[in-house]
Amino acid sequence: MENNSKAEGKEGDQRRLFGRILRKIRKTRGLTIKDFTKSSGIDGGYISRIENGRRNPPSVKLLKRMAGTLRIDVVYLIMAAGYLKYNPVSGKELTEADIVFEIESVLKKELRKI
Repeated sequence: MENNSKAEGKEGDQRRLFGRILRKIRKTRGLTIKDFTKSSGIDGGYISRIENGRRNPPSVKLLKRMAGTLRIDVVYLIMAAGYLKYNPVSGKELTEADIVFEIESVLKKELRKI
């Protein structure tokens, strides 16, 4: 029973992390949930539940659609969703801090170009 509780805790942590990152990227892109829904074809209620940590990160297929709408490399969403456990370049295990740093770095670089 205790192990199941730990697994659910990790899963909940991953849901919340992905939701925070998705919201941050969406807002950085200046998109409302309605705009995001219209561009991606993904239900707004589903997006809201993901962003609020009430749904697991979506499949890679949906992550690709989200990435296209958000104009970000899908690998960042895959990392945030917890599907990629190691940095593909260094081979080092990814931590939450690594993932957030990588995504924020990409967003900051793009904002400087504007």
